[in-house]
Amino acid sequence: MMLRSNSEVDPNEFGEENGGDLQDVDINEIGESEDDKTESVTLVKSKSDDTPINNQDSDAELSFSENLITIDKELSLLNLNAGEKAIHYREKAMTEIIISHETLNVVKTALSKHANSVPCDLCGELMKNTKGVKLHMAKKHKN
Repeated sequence: MMLRSNSEVDPNEFGEENGGDLQDVDINEIGESEDDKTESVTLVKSKSDDTPINNQDSDAELSFSENLITIDKELSLLNLNAGEKAIHYREKAMTEIIISHETLNVVKTALSKHANSVPCDLCGELMKNTKGVKLHMAKKHKN
């Protein structure tokens, strides 16, 4: 790109044939008009600052931010190199699975050899009937 001084510019170069329109403008006038514009700019307080926060809006923003955090974590996993991914998935595989007591009781009942098994109140072990639970408590859980 080559710069030319004002004396080298041909006035017909930017004429009607190129769709341009030349006007002689003094650079000092432009500077003064920009200063005038900047002085007249004022800050206007938005109405959203004055309104009370709606609970639904804040809940939506909270869930939106939680979604963003989740997506950010998932994307950070994509950016890991092979060694870091191997470490991450190994740690994830080695973490202990947390099972609720209700789920554990349902599984034990389903896998029990007895049709209508009854669990012990103290240890959760399954017996054939209530008589078996009483005998179990007398032998295993002496007080």
